[in-house]
Amino acid sequence: MLDKYAKIAIEILQLQIQSFGFTPIVHFELEGGYKSSNETPYSHSLDFVAANLALDKYGLQGELKPEFWPCQWEWASKFENQTPLRAAENLAKAIKIIPSILCKHGAKEVFIKPVLWNGAYGRIASPSQNIPDDNNLPVHVPNSIQINVSALNAQNENAIPMDGLGEVLQNRFLRTSRDCCLLYSPESEAFERFGLKKNYGLEKELSSPHDISGGHQGSIALYKEVGKHNQKLGEKSIVYDENGEEIMVSYDWKPLSRVEHRLGSASLHYNAAVNTVFALANLSDAIMFNSGVFDRNFVDESGDFELPKSLFGGDESAYALFEHGVWFENKINAVAQYALQNNLHQSDEIIVKNLGTLLKKEILKQYGK
Repeated sequence: MLDKYAKIAIEILQLQIQSFGFTPIVHFELEGGYKSSNETPYSHSLDFVAANLALDKYGLQGELKPEFWPCQWEWASKFENQTPLRAAENLAKAIKIIPSILCKHGAKEVFIKPVLWNGAYGRIASPSQNIPDDNNLPVHVPNSIQINVSALNAQNENAIPMDGLGEVLQNRFLRTSRDCCLLYSPESEAFERFGLKKNYGLEKELSSPHDISGGHQGSIALYKEVGKHNQKLGEKSIVYDENGEEIMVSYDWKPLSRVEHRLGSASLHYNAAVNTVFALANLSDAIMFNSGVFDRNFVDESGDFELPKSLFGGDESAYALFEHGVWFENKINAVAQYALQNNLHQSDEIIVKNLGTLLKKEILKQYGK
């Protein structure tokens, strides 16, 4: 029932956002790890070309790429006008299919988990660390699932950089991500991922998030003119002189502007549909707030941005925060009622006005509590 309710919620959120004059866009990036079949720990040994050819047969609209660490790979969805529902279905299938494909193209084992313990070797020297000459100290490598969210307006233009919508969407994610941490951190090891830099002295080696933060380099980043690494976005054309020297570069960053939610942990328990509901619910709120449907008091400026420390255990755990939180449940209930009132429907599934309550109950049920 969980996937059924989540699919209905995605459909009606898509339709609601479309009724506001926008087309929602959701894209995923999935990181994972592997052990090489030929034992080469310091360089990539996967045949990514062959793996992508094999993956193309499944029509998942994504591409496998090498990541920074030799033990790590990434699958990123392509921008091919897929709906958020299709993006969620593609990620769910990718999580199931990719391990077997990579094992046929250079991997002995494939992992989709929050942390690759001792996944790489070689620390970056700093005054506070005693780095040996052979520099063979282990690095614990974090794996994430990132959600990129944007929207097109009625003129088919990216609406994120217009009228402050990107800032409002980022603000909504900042306000809702603590109580909804259970959705994107569905297992205990995800919380060890958040503490890798502090607990293992890996501040120089890792750029993975450890808190809920904004800006263009935070865990919930708004990309406009520059990206996460301060690089200019949207290189469009380069003009060279007669000697082949670059004399002018133009950029068009607006089509690439988006909010990237970087807090999600790679996990076999990660539910792509549920997290798509989470993303679209925030986008819906942002559009409604920006258009004046909600008054300015709707956004609580005094939220607690600290992440939970554990999956279970006390009122501050991810499970307890989601169980006692009201935003996710109330938002989906409100969208369901909006859909019923405005006859927004696509599939044959029946919409119920307490859809958010039912979906939340199914999410919690997975943990046997």
